Amino acid sequence: MAWATAAEVLATTGETVTEAKVAQASAVITIYAERTEDMRDALKPRDLVWLREATCWQAAWQGPKAGFARRDNVDEISQDGMNIVHGRGSGQGLNEHKVTLAPLAARALKNLSWKGTRTLRFRPAALPNSGLADSERADELFPWRPM
Repeated sequence: MAWATAAEVLATTGETVTEAKVAQASAVITIYAERTEDMRDALKPRDLVWLREATCWQAAWQGPKAGFARRDNVDEISQDGMNIVHGRGSGQGLNEHKVTLAPLAARALKNLSWKGTRTLRFRPAALPNSGLADSERADELFPWRPM
């Protein structure tokens, strides 16, 4: 079962695609999402929405691209004054998704709960009479020591 259906692709993007194209797009999204469809029950509803959106945009984007699965990630081609450069981001190294992943699908995948930034919040150790660490009243809790 794919992350989306052909009817959902039509409703989201306005593009008509076959179920086979949706299955191909779903396979690509599975690779980039790092989650398989058999994990569907363990995912949050919010993540399922973003996976569906990514699949819809991927199916619409890759549908008309001939030889999509057999395309090379070209680094640079120059001929007759024309230059083609794929695969390199703005100084960040190789970005193969620019050739194989739809722009709106890539954006939807960034919204997945496991793809976002992770902030670690640390609380200071609980102190008796907290808030007194820099007060003279806390000297008995934090005795002075020679350096």
